[in-house]
Amino acid sequence: MTATLVPSQAVVEHVSTLIGFDTVSRNSNLQLIDCAAGLLESGGAVVRRDFNHDRSKANLIATFGQGADGIVLSGHSDVVPVDGQRWSSDPFRAQVRDGRLYGRGACDMKGFIGVVLAQAATLKGRTLREPVHIALSHDEEAGCLGIPGLLAHMHAAGIRPCGCVVGEPTSMEVVSAHKGGRIYSCRVTGCAAHSSLTPKGVNAIEYASRLITHIQDLAEAESSQGQRIESFDVPFSTISTNTISGGNGRNIIPAHCDFSFEYRYLPGADPDRFIQSVERYARDVVVPKMQARHPSADIEFQCDGNIPALDSDANEALQALARELLGSDISGHVAYGTEASFFQQMGTPASSVARVRSNRHTRLMNMCRSSSWRCASGSSLVYLIPSRPEGWRCPLAGASVRLPFLQRNEWACVWNPQASGAPKMAVPQPRQAPWSRWCTPIFGVALIWANGVPVIACSIMRSPTNLAVRVCLSGKRC
Repeated sequence: MTATLVPSQAVVEHVSTLIGFDTVSRNSNLQLIDCAAGLLESGGAVVRRDFNHDRSKANLIATFGQGADGIVLSGHSDVVPVDGQRWSSDPFRAQVRDGRLYGRGACDMKGFIGVVLAQAATLKGRTLREPVHIALSHDEEAGCLGIPGLLAHMHAAGIRPCGCVVGEPTSMEVVSAHKGGRIYSCRVTGCAAHSSLTPKGVNAIEYASRLITHIQDLAEAESSQGQRIESFDVPFSTISTNTISGGNGRNIIPAHCDFSFEYRYLPGADPDRFIQSVERYARDVVVPKMQARHPSADIEFQCDGNIPALDSDANEALQALARELLGSDISGHVAYGTEASFFQQMGTPASSVARVRSNRHTRLMNMCRSSSWRCASGSSLVYLIPSRPEGWRCPLAGASVRLPFLQRNEWACVWNPQASGAPKMAVPQPRQAPWSRWCTPIFGVALIWANGVPVIACSIMRSPTNLAVRVCLSGKRC
């Protein structure tokens, strides 16, 4: 018999408090962020805020412990609207009935944030081997609009996490892959006229309907002939028109029609293919017909949301740990999108239980950590690098490579461990740091020097297709 887990009173109180903030995406989330910040600061965390353009919303990054790496526990603060829904209780006042907690966001995802806040209190005063970062974003439900700013703020603060757990509602299953998504708005501009003078007008709604029919044709072709991955609950890429508005009178030819559409594409699919087809059909077929009647008629597209696909390695260590804790051997694939893929793009292994996400780097990281390698100084990070990278090449059969943690125009030099001699070859310098870079071959270890002092050491493991480079950052313990 499986035991039923009952949340602590502290968890229930935190979740209830969070539900009490009406953070539907159209509203500000600042009260929730301020509440979470106060709780986390009182527990000893260093709290940073990242505001949107008009400072009406904010992301939050809170750090317990010292160091640039560590684990991120990530969630979004906003919720979907309740408009038009029949609730038997106030959606913004949590209620516990029959062993369940009801309220908007109880699952997605204030429940997870409440658990994190309750557990964060246990970190106060503790010496952590690696830091724990708590990340709360805004506007996830509106198309993951807040997460790019949050990640940029983390990068600027020097935070380079080695793993991320995103607490989306997955019925406590690990999710290793999800579809990507694009959200577009389209404005069709015609020419108004009285409905008795139809030939003098350009009916924006009618021409918009031609585009919408083309979008539907694309959807049907994708479902019957497109790429399929059967492990997804919807095993093909989808595209749909979801909102439309236009016209201002029953006897007026509409001058404008606005509609939105989105597509959810499988990992590995070309996300540009769909919008290119729609734009090409508009440009080559629809607009010429409109402009033949009025030269100012036009069609405009705007991308309102871009969510990358998540495609992580189910054998990666973070996911393996999550499955072990859950007593599960399965990593699932889902049709919806999450912020996990943004962390993966950043180079952070990510995982979802609620969702557990990760990327290909972690398997190499575990290989390195389990090996006999030792850093003279520094904490270890591992990056996967093509065995034949392009760009400036070192002598002695070595090769220059661009490492994710280095700034633009910074390079590291990977050397052939069999090479002899110790020449010093300058490589491109970083933009805002007057460092000179020198590479020295020492039994497969490349040293990057700053003003004559070695600051990074890279141990190298070669596979048929990649080099695993273990990077030791000075001043940190391995």
